Amino acid sequence: MTVAKSNEPVEATQEVAYIPLYRFAQDFAKKYGVEMMGGFYHTQETAKPPHLADTEDNWHKLIQAYAKKEVR
Repeated sequence: MTVAKSNEPVEATQEVAYIPLYRFAQDFAKKYGVEMMGGFYHTQETAKPPHLADTEDNWHKLIQAYAKKEVR
């Protein structure tokens, strides 16, 4: 991490919007399927620690990886 000195200009970073897990599940249940989303939701909610908020892009990546996991 680089720290700017007081006389150097500082670049503004883009804010990242986090969406809660329940909102992602509501918005994309039809796209991924209700059963898939139910399992994904349960997995994220019961993780240690629970994973309850992330960016929309990360949620899509996580559920796509979840869909490829072997069923036990």
